Amino acid sequence: MEKEEEDNEADDVNLAFANAEVVRLMKNNLPKDRMIKKRVKIAMNKFLEDICVDICKKLSKEPYVYIEFDMFKKAVQPFKDLKSLEVEKERLLANLNKIKAECDVMIDDVERKFSLFEDDKEDKEFY
Repeated sequence: MEKEEEDNEADDVNLAFANAEVVRLMKNNLPKDRMIKKRVKIAMNKFLEDICVDICKKLSKEPYVYIEFDMFKKAVQPFKDLKSLEVEKERLLANLNKIKAECDVMIDDVERKFSLFEDDKEDKEFY
């Protein structure tokens, strides 16, 4: 039991951010009845670390000694754009569903109009 606690503490030491703060943010933004497994808490912390590293790599490509706020905004823009991608996805799906509905109406029209010719053939064979 003590060995397991030591392993858990060792995992916490390797995290980039205070795990309590990450968990607090998660709990504040999840429904109150949700419980978060330790593995998820640690994965979220490591994910945030990866995002921070990616942003810093983008910032390190800047030729200036000082990192200005506009440089930071430019580096985080791809992560901010993820929200707008979801809106764009919904817009495209709505347009595709509209096109699909129009195609269904056209198919029904074609079937209805050309079914008259099929009925005529059957009538001629009958007489």
